[in-house]
Parts: sequence; structure tokens; C-alpha cells
Amino acid sequence: LTINDLTLIIITKKIRFIDESGNRFLVGSIHDITELRIAKLHAEESALDLQLINKSYKRTNQILETSQKIAKLGGWELDLLTNQLFWTSEAYRIYDTSPEEFNPTMESGLGYLLPQSKQRVKTALELAIDKGENFDLTLETHTTKGRKIDIRAIAIATIIDGKPTKLTGIFQDITESKQVQEALRISKERYSELFRNLKAGIVVHAADTSIIMNNSSASEILGLSEDQMRGKEAIDSAWKFIDAKNNTLPVKDYPVTKILASKKPIKNQILGVYHPKRKSIVWVTVNGYPVFDSLGKLTEAVISFIDFTERKEAQTELEKHRNHLETLVEKRTSELSTKNSELDKAIKVFVGRELKIRALEKEIKEFKKNSM
Repeated sequence: LTINDLTLIIITKKIRFIDESGNRFLVGSIHDITELRIAKLHAEESALDLQLINKSYKRTNQILETSQKIAKLGGWELDLLTNQLFWTSEAYRIYDTSPEEFNPTMESGLGYLLPQSKQRVKTALELAIDKGENFDLTLETHTTKGRKIDIRAIAIATIIDGKPTKLTGIFQDITESKQVQEALRISKERYSELFRNLKAGIVVHAADTSIIMNNSSASEILGLSEDQMRGKEAIDSAWKFIDAKNNTLPVKDYPVTKILASKKPIKNQILGVYHPKRKSIVWVTVNGYPVFDSLGKLTEAVISFIDFTERKEAQTELEKHRNHLETLVEKRTSELSTKNSELDKAIKVFVGRELKIRALEKEIKEFKKNSM
């Protein structure tokens, strides 16, 4: 029912009856239930909202539980007024237990920590309880089943009227993470040791040809300090290369320039480089390859080189000896040829004389014969 633009919700009742005289009557009543209906609608909406809130809460709680399980991250809360400690489900799982098996308390929780970690936590808790100081610690502990794990414990104090009343925090099982970190540390140390002690020189260039990393062998072979090596560009005059024929190498043919330009590896390139300390040429065999990031962009060029100066000098010396021997052989051959020629002439003269002597002896015999 609408009256003066005001909508009302009403309920009507009608009763028909006949009086003693036989007259017929219709009696009715009208009740305004607008407020009651509005209140009911609000109640229904509130109930629906409550259902949605409960559904959202359950979903959020489920996501939180799953997230904690994936991250191996348990929550905890310590009421400093009642000394009551609360753990989330994942906190129990981290400690290999359940709410039915274990009642967490300050004393029971501390009891599983290894001695050094236990002392650190006690000190941190004292500061948190007395002064409201937060803490973030990496600790070693045993679970209720005796399994040794590494955890990260974090606490944030709630302070009311200047006094800490509650500690809220998490502890996360970081055992696998620490194992990975330890493996990476050992691997890095081995790599660094290998990198430092390789006899081959290693130089890592940035995309602009500047040197960002090198080992001591590179510094030793090239006669430059590590400080001089770092940030040094390929076009620096101290890095003037020559080719195998002792010709100055153009910049475009420098190993790093070729790799960056072609984006392809180089193999067994023979080069000489001026050695500032020796003031001589150091001969090296060069190999290198480009490094790309995940987007395919060239970021570095890694170059290795081996000093083979002694072998190169030995080869040069051997070449000299071979050339010398070839010269001697040619000279001796020439001398022998001359001697043979002279010998041939002598033999011819000797044979000629022998023939003349025999001819004279024949003439003498014939003369004697005729004279008799």
C-alpha cells in the first residue's frame, strides 16, 4: 500500500456475520507490519552475510593451513599474562606431533633445543618479555621423535600501556634450505678453489668488453695485477695482440670482440700478447664462448687461454735448426756436386791418358817388329 509516496506493508483480515435480524455485515481489520517485515528482511540478510563470512573464513583458514604446510611454517602465540602457549597445526607437524600427543609449553619447547640454541632463545625471550624486543633466530632442535632439524624462530611483542602482554611469532623448518645452502657453499668453495688454481688463465668480460672477473693465472700470464685487470677494456694498449705471423691484430679480431660480435664460440686461436713485466711477447692458445641470460640476451663472454710460450719458442728454435740443417745439406750437396764434377773431369783426363799410353805402347811394339 502506497500513501503519499510512502510504501507500507499491511495485513488484512475480514469476517462476515449475520445478526439476529438477518442483516449481513463484513468486519475487517488492517495491521501495519512494515517495520516487522523490514526487521525480518534485515535478519535474513544478516544470516546470509554470516553464512558468507563463515564460508570466507573457512576458505581463508584452509588456504592459510595449506600455505603453512607448503612453506613448513608454523605459527605460535604466548600470552604473557597467563603463560599459555598456542601452536597452529603446522607447528605440531614440524615437531612430528599433534595436539592430542603434545601440550606445548615454554619449558617443553625449550627442552628440545640443542644447548647453544637453547641459551640463545632464553636470552632472546628474556629481552622480549622484559623489554618487548622482537627477535629473529636460526636454531637447531630435535622434534618429539628425535629428528634433528633447523628452524627459524621469529617473535613480535604486543605492548599495552608500555608493558609486553603477548608474543606472536612463527617457526619455520629450514632444514632443506640449509642443506641446499651448505651444498651451494661447498660447491662455490670448490669452484673458487678450482678457478684460482687453474693453470689456464680465465677472464670473464661484460657485454661492453670490460673485465669483471679473472683468476690469478690470467694475471700472472698477462703480467698485470688483478686491480689492473678489473675494468680493463680490450682496446687498452696494454692488451695489444699479435697473430701467429707477428702481425698486429686488429681490434675486430680480438677474442672478446669476435665472440660478442658473432655470438659464437672461438676455438684454439693462437695469439701473442705484450707482457709488460717481461717486455716480450707471451704466446697463448685462446678458447672462449658467449653467455646468455634467460631472455637470450648476451651478457658475458668467458675466455680461457694457456701460455705455450716455451713450446712456441722451442718450435721456433726447432724451425731454426731445421732451416740451418737444410742450408747445410744444400751447401754440402752443392759441394758434393762440385767435387763429383771435378772427379768426373779427372777421370776423363786419366782415361784419356791411359788410352794414349796404350796407343803408344802398340805403336812401339809395331815399330820394333818392323825393325827386325
